[in-house]
Amino acid sequence: MERGCPALHSWCKQARDRGIPYVKGIFPGIFSLPCLQICYKVLILRTICSITTITLKSMPYEQAKGIDSSMAGWLESANKGSNHLLMIAIDAYEHCPVLNNCIKDAKDFAQLLWDRYQFEERLTTFLFNKDATRSNILEKLSELEEKVQEQDSLLIYYSGHGETKENAGYWIPVNGRGEHRYRHEWVSTDDLIRHLDAIDSFHTVVIADACFSGSLFAPLQKNTSPGNERYKSRLGLAASHSRGKALDGTAGENSPFAERLLQNLKENKSELGFWRLATMVQEEVSKVTEGRQTPVFKPLNVKGDDSGQFVFKLRKEVLNVPMHYRDTQNTDVFPSENGIRYLTSPRANCKENKTNLLANLKAEVQECIAQDDLSGSFKLMEERIAKNRPIRNTLLLIKGRFSRLRNASLSGAMYEDVKSANYASIACSLLELSGMLSEPDIE
Repeated sequence: MERGCPALHSWCKQARDRGIPYVKGIFPGIFSLPCLQICYKVLILRTICSITTITLKSMPYEQAKGIDSSMAGWLESANKGSNHLLMIAIDAYEHCPVLNNCIKDAKDFAQLLWDRYQFEERLTTFLFNKDATRSNILEKLSELEEKVQEQDSLLIYYSGHGETKENAGYWIPVNGRGEHRYRHEWVSTDDLIRHLDAIDSFHTVVIADACFSGSLFAPLQKNTSPGNERYKSRLGLAASHSRGKALDGTAGENSPFAERLLQNLKENKSELGFWRLATMVQEEVSKVTEGRQTPVFKPLNVKGDDSGQFVFKLRKEVLNVPMHYRDTQNTDVFPSENGIRYLTSPRANCKENKTNLLANLKAEVQECIAQDDLSGSFKLMEERIAKNRPIRNTLLLIKGRFSRLRNASLSGAMYEDVKSANYASIACSLLELSGMLSEPDIE
């Protein structure tokens, strides 16, 4: 196994030599690599277990009473702040060609986030059509510098015309003229970066459904890999690359980009990392447009990125709805000019084949473990593993270990480092179990 992955073998050796601080700094990134096979992830977890155990054995008893601050910062919960939403959408341009679906896309997106995810209307700002001038856009960004706190997250959604000139990207406001000589009337990449640099958020996400919008992220040559929610992030998802156009779609419907973004968020049944959402949107948009449009997902060239990621979390009332009930609903609520209207969901009633279900389950379990969400991993596997399969008994045994560990932890009867070692051991067992799953095991 180690022979087949020399880089990982080297990492494990360094981890054993250098101890917990090295593990804490590198673990989330290497663990989340999508190309890393389950057997290698198990090796990583076993290495962490051995490091923690060795550290405990070599540590004087008195030192074990304190909590290692470097590990405590990593183990504590992710940001507990609010989610701010800035929606900018323009159909009725004064000097540029009129668009059809930007306002609809933005309204549908905002309503979906309010209905299903932990976003609130009171923390949402709209700039639609005549309100989406350059001065208003920059003014709202300046206001967010004061409103957004250190533990808050900010999501900015832009739908409208985009342009590029001399490797710089631009959003064209409602009153902006289309010729390049008037680009001083547009909102440039530099304008956005300057304001986003001043917003001290925990996570910042920019979603841009506009032509040439990929140029907004081009200056940063940094690979994107799934990060941990506990670390700050500055990420962007653009509908097209810096030399490509974003399709508006049929009038009265959603654009191809918005349609896939909305559909994935509607069909999601658990926490959804932005990395996974962006990857699905990239692949699906390229497929439905037959390669004419390929979205781009990259870190923003903005201060504060720590290789983390934003996670879309369902509202409690959505989580409490039984799974079979959510799956059979055929209406979704969206805003209209005159209030609320009900649309028939475009969701197909076809059943996913077991190959896809198995692959999705494994991916979701691994993402939960990467986020230190062992409870989420157990919930996913319990919901989807058939009740008459022997592997379910193994799952219940591992869950029993987890319950006992959690009870001991809550009672204060366990040192933090011992708890870390046990959690890593359980995560290792879960990863091995998910790798053993086969199609007959899935309901």
